Amino acid sequence: MDSKREGFLLTPGFLLIGAAMLGAFSTLSQVFVFREALILLEGNELVLSALLCWWLFGLMMGTWFPTWLPLRRGLVPLCGGSLLLAPLLLVYSVTLLRHAIPWLGIPPGAGAPPIYLLILPFLSIFPLGLFYGFTFPVMACARDESLASGPHPESQTTIVSSVFMYEALGSVVGGLSLVLFLLPHYSAYQTVLLMFCASFTWLALGFVGRPTWMGLFGTLLLA
Repeated sequence: MDSKREGFLLTPGFLLIGAAMLGAFSTLSQVFVFREALILLEGNELVLSALLCWWLFGLMMGTWFPTWLPLRRGLVPLCGGSLLLAPLLLVYSVTLLRHAIPWLGIPPGAGAPPIYLLILPFLSIFPLGLFYGFTFPVMACARDESLASGPHPESQTTIVSSVFMYEALGSVVGGLSLVLFLLPHYSAYQTVLLMFCASFTWLALGFVGRPTWMGLFGTLLLA
């Protein structure tokens, strides 16, 4: 097999597309889980504060966690696995919230006890924050690895900035798609299927050698 094709998954541009997708997935996951939790737990200020607290704490811990690990080589498979794990985590969080009241034996209409207003947001949103916080340094290290073997290496500041910029761009696209397309027409589980389509397309385009935005958009449009 051609060596260029073998190393294709390490191209910097391909990884930036993955970073943008993770940014979009992050926004989608956050909004759907927040909505489910606010509906289930009656949407008071304590619930909203707990959701934001656990989300930000998860992001902080996820970003800090890679400092314990020697993230040096072989990071692209981890990036691909992250894109496949993101929709699974959303399924976990939404399912947990939708079935929490029956599982806990709380009578319908009784409302959750105050302690559950802290525990359920932790169980639903903290894993997502931990995951998305972890993926940012992983993507940055993977891009550093891909550029190190190329003719035009970049500084670490530029690498981190580009990954952050593309994740932020993906978050904007994810937010717009929620308002204009997903929330009016699709449920959380249907959105998960779209996320899986995008993730598998990202992987497939990498292997066939066509990492384009139009390829991703076309697959989502067909879905």
